[in-house]
Parts: sequence; C-alpha cells; structure tokens
Amino acid sequence: MTVFVNPFAGSGSAIQRWERVSHRLSGSLARPGVHMLNGHAATEQKILDALRNGETNFIAAGGDGTVNILLNILLELATPEQLRHLRIGAIGLGSSNDFHKPFNTDTLVEGISCKIGFENALPRDVGMVKYENGGYPRTRFFLINASAGATAAANNFFNNPDRILRSLKRLNTQSAIMYSAIKTILSYKNFPANITSPASGSFMANISNLGVIKNPNFSGKLSYGGPCSYYNGMFGIYLCHDMTPFGLIKLLAELGKGKFSETHKTVSWSAPSVTVAAEQAIAVELDGEIILTKKAEFSVLPHYLMVCP
Repeated sequence: MTVFVNPFAGSGSAIQRWERVSHRLSGSLARPGVHMLNGHAATEQKILDALRNGETNFIAAGGDGTVNILLNILLELATPEQLRHLRIGAIGLGSSNDFHKPFNTDTLVEGISCKIGFENALPRDVGMVKYENGGYPRTRFFLINASAGATAAANNFFNNPDRILRSLKRLNTQSAIMYSAIKTILSYKNFPANITSPASGSFMANISNLGVIKNPNFSGKLSYGGPCSYYNGMFGIYLCHDMTPFGLIKLLAELGKGKFSETHKTVSWSAPSVTVAAEQAIAVELDGEIILTKKAEFSVLPHYLMVCP
C-alpha cells in the first residue's frame, strides 16, 4: 500500500491534517509507504517503482486534484494486466474534497474522510476526455466531474488566486469558494460552442456553464442534486446558456441549495459521451484541474477501475 501526500493541498494545511490522521491509520494500513508529492517527474517515478514492485493499492492524500494526478499517472503507466488489479483510495486533505461527497461518518478519522477500505473497492466508471493542445492529441481521465464555462473559470481562478483569495483560502474555504465564484461571474462572458451527444444530437449554444458529472456535488456546498452515478456508464450533463451575471448568481444560489431547475436557459440530460467544440481555446476543468483546448470529447469508460467507496 502506497500513500501519496500532497503537502500543498488545502491551501497548505494538508501536512497538519495528515499528521492528525496518520498515527490513527498506522494500525489499519498494512505498513504503508508514504511519499510527498514533489513535482510530476518525481511522482511518476515513485509510482512506476511501486508498480514494478507489485503494488496494487494506492492512496491519494490531498484534494481532488491529488486524486486526479494519481489517477492519470497510474492509467498512463500501468500495463493492462496491472490495471486489472489496481485499487485507488483517498484521504481528504483538500479544500473541497468532492471525491468524498456525500461524506460518510463511517469513513471519518479526526473529522477527515478516509476512503481506504480496499477490501470493499468496486469497479467504477472513469471519465475520459480527448483534446488537442499545442497541436498534439492528448487524453486525460477524471473520476468526479468535468466542466466548461463559469465553473471551470472559477476553478482556474481558485488555483491561481489574487491577494484577497489567498487570504480567504487560509481563513475559510467556503468563503474562498464563494469569492472565486462571484468574482468570476461578474467578469464572465458566454462563449459559442457546438455541443454533440447521442441523446441531444448536435446544436449550438452560448455556454454559460456546462457540467459533465458523475458526482452532483462540487465546489464546497454546491450541488446539482440527486445521487452519484459512478456505476451506470453515463454522464449527467447540465447546460446553462445565454445567462447574464445576475442569472448566474441566481443559479449559484440555487446550486447552493442542492437543486438545478430547468428553465428556458437550462437543460439537463444523460449520455455516455458529449463533445464541446469552440472557435477559441476554452478552459475545461477535470476534478479541479484545468486544461485549455478548442475541442473536448468526453466519454465514459464503464467499470474501468477499482475505487474505494
């Protein structure tokens, strides 16, 4: 069992939170190896070494971005045979910890969610996105949610904060998330894109926000409502279009109450794939991580990876 700890997660509070749980977990984990994330190349080498040594159980101790980093490196490096035996768990040391939502009191240790029950791991859907960047085709994976539009822009701002946001992230996560959302909304401009999926066909929309989700919960207390859909081979797709800043703020308030109402500017559907194509490069968010591309092709890999529930 190998644990990868991101010391920068949770606005730098991850180490303190890790110390709170690590001594409590030492008795339940089978002599885990613990590694601090220290750049992509070093992390990649540690994971490659672990795979060569026959390791099958990996824990991402950090935020959603840490889970995403571990996921993508594992799926890049693991052979098909290794992939069949891999299992991923997570310890929530980040700001939002969407991977762990809805939180289960049975997995809490010192108030921190620890999804490390490898004996209960289930084959879970994995989201895949194919895109082009710098003239080269690329592929990335995600377990929780993806988005384009206002949510992606707010995540990008959250990851690259101004002075006020840096202070808020240290003081109160929910306040920092709301500040990121509102400041993004006030300057956000809708962009035209073609959206294609088996359920909707192909159509143009001025995107205010597009959620491509497996878990309806995101960004602190925001939620589209309904249960997680980790095992059904489908995405929940939530489109908001042609919204003014005031309309987006109303949507934010509604999502804060855990609901998504369909109006003449919102629509939702389920599909195993969806493609978004724009004339200009747009920010696309995958489990809190940002890529820039003109075209993103999302698809579900059904029951692709064993993940601790």
